[in-house]
Amino acid sequence: MLFIRLLALSLTAAVLPAWADVGLPVSATPGSMYIQSGNSSTSVLIVNRSGQDMLLHAEAIAWRREGGADRDAPTKDLAIDLPVFALAPGGQQTVRITLRGPAASDQEMAYRMVLRELPATNAGPATARRASAAARAAMTLRVPVYVSPALVRRQQQWQAHIDDDGQLVAKVANLGNVHYKVGGLRVLGDTQPPIVISHPSQSVLFPGEARTFRLLPPTVPTHKPISLEVRTEFGVQYVALDLSVR
Repeated sequence: MLFIRLLALSLTAAVLPAWADVGLPVSATPGSMYIQSGNSSTSVLIVNRSGQDMLLHAEAIAWRREGGADRDAPTKDLAIDLPVFALAPGGQQTVRITLRGPAASDQEMAYRMVLRELPATNAGPATARRASAAARAAMTLRVPVYVSPALVRRQQQWQAHIDDDGQLVAKVANLGNVHYKVGGLRVLGDTQPPIVISHPSQSVLFPGEARTFRLLPPTVPTHKPISLEVRTEFGVQYVALDLSVR
């Protein structure tokens, strides 16, 4: 069995994209919000991409993870300046989120702003109301809000091996005190398509968490060093790996 030893890391800068689901009529920019040490607030731009008026409700929740599954929890740590607002088609609204108390000094705190559409005041027949309610229930946008510790420490440990089926199995452990997000993964120069990780419970690693990813058998030679191309929220990270026989 082939095992891989981590050699080096590099990171290229990138602009944080807007958070938008193709099935949702609203978008949020930036896709993740940060309240840095020394600051008490941050903001996000909400855009109505639909052709209809929308009444929206914004709520802050604590973001927890139990047994690998995301859990919502009520919180009073954050205040939203516009909990309810209306948007015309194509309209924009800046929403500010403020930290009510001091931030934790040793580890990042994770929250999410949950954006939901409220029922229209001029609802039609009962059947139309039921259909509209179902659509509104599906229209939920969750935007991460991260409160940084006084001293940010980013550290990841990558390990990987080629299994008996020839697949590349990569594992990363988040040893830092802030989250680490993996949006996609591929072997640099490989002709195999990259794997894309979109669900937050898989893509976002909280401090102390680890995640395993399985890639198709690489087409590049595995008897010499290779590089993993990791798409993160801050850009592309290259993980140089030395393949050796155990």
